[in-house]
Amino acid sequence: MPSQHNFTEEPFSGDNIKEIHQLFEKDAGLYSIPLESFKNASINDPDFDPEFSMAFRDEDGRILAAFMGLKRTTKITILKREVNYKFSIINLFVVARQYRRKGIGSAILSELLHRMKKRRIRRVRVMSSPPNYLWPGLDPRYTAAYFFLKKNKFKRKGKEHVNLVHEIPNKLQEPAKKLGEYTFTRINSSDIESTKDYIKSNHMGMWPKEFQFSINNKPFTTFIAKDGSGEVIGFASHSIGFPGSFGPTGVKKSVRGKGIGGILLKWCVWDLKQQGIEQMIIRWVVGDTMKFYCKSLGARIDHVYWNMKRRI
Repeated sequence: MPSQHNFTEEPFSGDNIKEIHQLFEKDAGLYSIPLESFKNASINDPDFDPEFSMAFRDEDGRILAAFMGLKRTTKITILKREVNYKFSIINLFVVARQYRRKGIGSAILSELLHRMKKRRIRRVRVMSSPPNYLWPGLDPRYTAAYFFLKKNKFKRKGKEHVNLVHEIPNKLQEPAKKLGEYTFTRINSSDIESTKDYIKSNHMGMWPKEFQFSINNKPFTTFIAKDGSGEVIGFASHSIGFPGSFGPTGVKKSVRGKGIGGILLKWCVWDLKQQGIEQMIIRWVVGDTMKFYCKSLGARIDHVYWNMKRRI
């Protein structure tokens, strides 16, 4: 595939991932993603399946196209119970500019969807692949990608997802380490299990899984709040997905409205500044949460993402 060309296919691997990343950096446009973040979203993803990864070389041995899909089977927390949740994604795709409008991308996508269908996948969406993701959907500024997906029977569904951006000031004071009885610290190894238990008990969805990715960073990129008895009552994570990203974050319902969430947020901003990062990208913001970030940080809407889905 594509059969009419003398191209060779290979799966994504540690041997070719740097070349694939270079193609995305050169021809995907709009975003620049560090190589390590790209690896984490592809070959290092816990659900990576070589059969759903397709890179093609031209007659000169250069990678001209790369597509990747994922089949997620993960646990999410609903009403303090863990349940299995399954969904599938086309999370990465690119065709070199000189090979576009020749039917190559459509042929590769058709083959990828065929492989997914053989594995009993019936629905697929684009790019929004929590708990491990780069983008919460398709950025419609990728105009060519939108019309490519539309041509291949993907439709826009549901609500938009929004990323906010906060320009980190040059001068920052270290945030408070204490607020009344509450203390704020970077998570350490002895806090991991209690923080995970807190998130499972107080927050729904994939946040427990997303939090786990922050523990892969060195140093850990989660800050926690504890009450006077040492119980975790809030958390905030950053640099999950890529350096400078923010979220998830949450505070126990019974202690909200006391400024705890704001201080946790400021610790993440401060930590990013110490790393030389100038922007914080607040990902996948919905509802009134947007107002909180605008009020507390002066954050603004940065990018809007569309849900693109189709049946196979």
